[in-house]
Amino acid sequence: MHNEIILGKKYEVKPAAYHRNIVGVAKEVANGGIVFQIDFCDLCDRDTAKANDGQVTAQLADIKGPLGESCFFS
Repeated sequence: MHNEIILGKKYEVKPAAYHRNIVGVAKEVANGGIVFQIDFCDLCDRDTAKANDGQVTAQLADIKGPLGESCFFS
């Protein structure tokens, strides 16, 4: 489990409303969760991301781990 989340850093996250993991940048702490700006999500989740203006609020337990700057998605 993660005890420290660094704002501005990329994380792999599995929010409850999404089918698959997303990659997002931690933007702020709000409403007992962490707001992420979505950088990448699978095609099946793009409508959900678009409906939420490309942001998602996740709980600490939803965070799978930090990603390095060299992550690549095709």
